[in-house]
Amino acid sequence: MQLPILNILNKLPYMIICSLSICIVLNIVLLYRKKKCKLYKYILTFIFIIYIQIVYEVSFGISGGVTYSLERHKPNLIPFADLVRGYEMGIKNMLKQVVLNVILYCPLGFLLPLFSDKLKKITAVILVSLFTSLIIEVLQYYVGRSTDIDDIIFNICGATIGYYFYLIFIKCIVWFTNDG
Repeated sequence: MQLPILNILNKLPYMIICSLSICIVLNIVLLYRKKKCKLYKYILTFIFIIYIQIVYEVSFGISGGVTYSLERHKPNLIPFADLVRGYEMGIKNMLKQVVLNVILYCPLGFLLPLFSDKLKKITAVILVSLFTSLIIEVLQYYVGRSTDIDDIIFNICGATIGYYFYLIFIKCIVWFTNDG
């Protein structure tokens, strides 16, 4: 089985082509409606589409031959229950899962406020990350992957961390543009 990062890197050219295609269609629609879009919005859209593809790949594409088992398929609806038990996978792998869930959603918390003024508040970022994570977990249940409330909690933590990186980024931009 390939390492997840290698799997994503192998699919990166496809992700870039797909993202560029969507951006071109978006540009055509905007030109047809006689609306202008700033360059940074195109770049953000491009990055966001690649990010969505990575989330999809991590959530559904990397399972690498996971076979259905009743034990694995039982959803964990009790927060931190598997963490207390230390998972059957061992403490090292369990910590890796926690860290990866947090890291996976950091870009969401960073990018969302850059798209819209409506998404500039922490509550909006938390709600969007909650709903996207919940949708992914429900879909994972139906494709035979494990469903865990802890994933939702750690994804929200990741989006919150990403949001604070966004706040730091904005402060730096303001500081640099005002000549310190």
